[in-house]
Amino acid sequence: MRDSLSHHWDQSIPFPSSPTPLPALSTLLTLLACIAIAATLVFAPRLSAATQEPSKTNNTEDEQPAAHAAASLDVKETISEIRRLRQAKEFASAANLLRKLDGFVTEHHPGIIQLAADYVLLARGGQGDLDQQDIDELFAAAYDWLYRDDAPPIELRQRIVLATAIATHDAAGGQIKLAADKLLEICEHFLSAAADSRETITPEILLPAQSLAMRTAWSAMSSGLAEDAERLYQTLLETHADERIDETLKLSPSHLALCRLGLGWSIALQPSRNTDAAEKLTQFLDQHDDHTDAPKASALRVRCLIDQANTEQAVDEQRRSSIEWHFQRYPDSDEAPTLALEILRSSDAIELPLKEWLIANIDSTNWPNELRSRVIVSFGNELPPADFDQLVTRLTSLDRGGSWTAQTLEECDRNDQSAISELIAAAVIGGRIDEATERSVEAAARWAGRTERWSMLQLAAEEVDLDTDPEKRTIHVDRLFAEAIFRSGRKEKALQFWNHVVDRRGADDFTTLLRCAECAVQVDEIAKAERRLGRVRELIDQDELLSAQQKPLVDLLEADLAIRKLEFDRARTQLEFVVRSAESSAMLRARAQWMIGETYLLQENYGDAIDAYRLVENLDPGGPYAAAALVQAGKAFEQLGRTRQASVCYGSLLERFADSSYAKEARHRLSALPDQTTPSTRR
Repeated sequence: MRDSLSHHWDQSIPFPSSPTPLPALSTLLTLLACIAIAATLVFAPRLSAATQEPSKTNNTEDEQPAAHAAASLDVKETISEIRRLRQAKEFASAANLLRKLDGFVTEHHPGIIQLAADYVLLARGGQGDLDQQDIDELFAAAYDWLYRDDAPPIELRQRIVLATAIATHDAAGGQIKLAADKLLEICEHFLSAAADSRETITPEILLPAQSLAMRTAWSAMSSGLAEDAERLYQTLLETHADERIDETLKLSPSHLALCRLGLGWSIALQPSRNTDAAEKLTQFLDQHDDHTDAPKASALRVRCLIDQANTEQAVDEQRRSSIEWHFQRYPDSDEAPTLALEILRSSDAIELPLKEWLIANIDSTNWPNELRSRVIVSFGNELPPADFDQLVTRLTSLDRGGSWTAQTLEECDRNDQSAISELIAAAVIGGRIDEATERSVEAAARWAGRTERWSMLQLAAEEVDLDTDPEKRTIHVDRLFAEAIFRSGRKEKALQFWNHVVDRRGADDFTTLLRCAECAVQVDEIAKAERRLGRVRELIDQDELLSAQQKPLVDLLEADLAIRKLEFDRARTQLEFVVRSAESSAMLRARAQWMIGETYLLQENYGDAIDAYRLVENLDPGGPYAAAALVQAGKAFEQLGRTRQASVCYGSLLERFADSSYAKEARHRLSALPDQTTPSTRR
């Protein structure tokens, strides 16, 4: 399993439902307007004093005109003008005048008025008219005024309303962390006030902040700020649990459930916090097991415990119980198949509740193919035949690319379940699963060729009618059929398939053309074989690299064709070139040398044939042509009447190559030699 559940998040783990939308802010705007007016009334005496104070300096001769104008700003009239401009939607003028008033008050009369509400109202009203940068600056100034040391203190209810409005702007602009910090400050101030019973906070003041905190926490998780989300959810839950808080100010049941879920989820998204997350998710499930998101929470708890499995016995037991609980409580949930797959990936051992669920839902249509593959590999041999057939049919009929068919066959082989893999491959290749996709059939055929199950391909090829359309047979499947028949020694039948692959299916790759030519050289009419071989030679002459790699084999085939034409001297010349060529493989050299012996044998030149056969062993010791050379040398000795030497050849073959295809013939010929004692052999 991966190190943290952040990886699961990247792979689209179903996220819990978002909180309910934030209520309309009309109530907040009304409160903001009241706050701004209240601030004017409370500080009215100070404003009057501030307006009159500059007159004391009107006669100062050293005063600069600009400074004199600034010092004589009428604060009350300026505030009234700012609000008039705002109501008239002249937001730019209102913003400039508010900044001017801000500078004047800050420099000349700090502490006489609180401008946070005016900044917020102007920022909200100017949205759509002012530039975004101006809006951001207005909200920033509002927040600055809210916490300035030289600004008059304001009531908690006013602070909550203003901070909520500012945090709403931050959240809407994607500044999730800033919004979270402001909302946490609201909770801190609120709890402090509750402890001192200084102020009474009504639901209309606090609930918008709670709703915003819920949405901000959800957005924080979506933005990768899991720690900020945790802080918000934790603070909301602590506030709800505080006995000093009036019931009307506590979280609604739906918000309480989402907070508990969000807390567990946000912790799960943090590295190395899986145990803590599982604990919080358990608390949620204990209280809200019928919640809409409970199946998701249960699945996430299992994932957390999977990541922690095998570290402690207690955690391992929790994992088992959480798996059992999930598949018993939410067997039909959308998360069940994906979760089952992740559990199977994490461990070779299958918990009994999961196994029972898998067997009970074996006919499910919404399983991922990987899950079907793992079930087949893990305990396919335990399934009833009907269930097994259904599972394989679903796997192969939905395998558009063939990868899951190939993986299933390979995994069965690796797990000593060859009987299962052969059963599946034979059914798919043989056409017994009508729904199997074309790529699934090809994957099974490729697996059979790769693992040298040629007899399986031969049997399937027997049912093929080359005169009909190749339904669900890709060109590669027909290639494998041709190769399987060729290897069985039925060269005439193989030639039909190779001709079909090249002439009807249009294969033009060098490997196929070469194999077709090789088969034609052995059994086709000489003229047709020459045309096949000529095409291969053209490709070699056009490609220098291909020439270096394949020329020796083509020379050998041309020599083989020359032998069929009884041109033995020409054949030997080409074969000797193959033997000497540095590009020839050891087996190809041995084959060429063996064929030289064959030319002499055909000419009844038995002595030269024997000499040629004796050289094969040195070229490829232990190779397949060493055994062939021994049996042919034995025949040559027999023709010369040297039965003792023939006996040695046959006996040596039986001793060293007892499992070769030539052993049966050697044993038969040895037993037919007159007055010979069969040499001891090792079987």
